[in-house]
Amino acid sequence: MAKVFAIHTVEFKPGVTEEEYLDEVIASWKSLSAIEGAEYIPLKGFRGERKGKYAALFVRDTMEVYEKYMGTESSSATAELPKEWQDAIGKFFAFATSDSTDYSVI
Repeated sequence: MAKVFAIHTVEFKPGVTEEEYLDEVIASWKSLSAIEGAEYIPLKGFRGERKGKYAALFVRDTMEVYEKYMGTESSSATAELPKEWQDAIGKFFAFATSDSTDYSVI
């Protein structure tokens, strides 16, 4: 089975500082319990169009793992996510907005 990647660009909401984002959001994500078959990787651009800006990379081992926690195009499955992950997502959206694209390995 092919891995699935979700790349989320991060834009701070008005009034949110980089320090607040790192202290509140990134710290909470780094302390999350592992979910089998899923990984979260915080990123910061160092070159190119998004230099100095943040992104988040979510890696799922298979499409089945992805759909278990994120649902399909026609349904949402976030109820499958542990509560601490749901809380972390809520905290993220309190501080930032995001555009995302999901990719599967070809």
